[in-house]
Amino acid sequence: MTIDEIYTPLEEAKKEIWKRWNDPELKKKVDEYFGDITLPEELKGDPKAICTFHVATPNWAFFHFWEAAQEIELKPLVFEYLDDIFITTNFDKASLAKMVFYHGKDDHGDMLTSSRHVIDLSGVNEKKKIKDIQTLWGENFVDFHHRSLCTYYDDLEICDGSDWYHKLGKTPAEYYKYIFAFYIRNGILFENYLLTSKEKKFTEEVLLPNFEYVWKKFGVKPLIVPITPQFEADKKHWWCYPEFIKLMLKKV
Repeated sequence: MTIDEIYTPLEEAKKEIWKRWNDPELKKKVDEYFGDITLPEELKGDPKAICTFHVATPNWAFFHFWEAAQEIELKPLVFEYLDDIFITTNFDKASLAKMVFYHGKDDHGDMLTSSRHVIDLSGVNEKKKIKDIQTLWGENFVDFHHRSLCTYYDDLEICDGSDWYHKLGKTPAEYYKYIFAFYIRNGILFENYLLTSKEKKFTEEVLLPNFEYVWKKFGVKPLIVPITPQFEADKKHWWCYPEFIKLMLKKV
């Protein structure tokens, strides 16, 4: 299968989620598939619009997700992985530590940005758990990003999925079968999967085979909508922050 086959258009996903949610046979199949694996409390109840971040943070990708969740009238939830290890070579994680603020574009169409370090990047935080890192001004790293997010966005749920990931399996090849199964009827995932040089192997060897397996298992595919337009999903401005988020940083 191809990467494009993963996605469902937003309006189609909006209709499909409630059709599946009210299908008792599909509910039975999904429940039996998970067996004794208990969902986190935040994932129980009515379907939600869900995005997955290492840490919930108010960058432009989140803003795009928030607007889509409002459009389809599902409560937004950010699913985190706070037990994950911080490494500066991971672009997503590094963008949480050195925040880039977007100020628009110049006359040539180039991005106008400024940046500021949030944590010590000299190596002292390398390979620490994300949840154990402190900002340069002494605030917990995760708490800072949550404060920055929740100051501007209300009626939002945040869930640390670390324990659930551990229960699902030791490797992505094990736990992605369950992750994708959740989006058969319990929620809509907003995510972009890439075929860039760094992501290509993982996408082709883990994501696509597991997605196809779950699709065949249930007869319908997991509901996944691009969190940003797929044709520009690797553009760096999605990892940038609106200028007003600078107000949340404290002086050091």
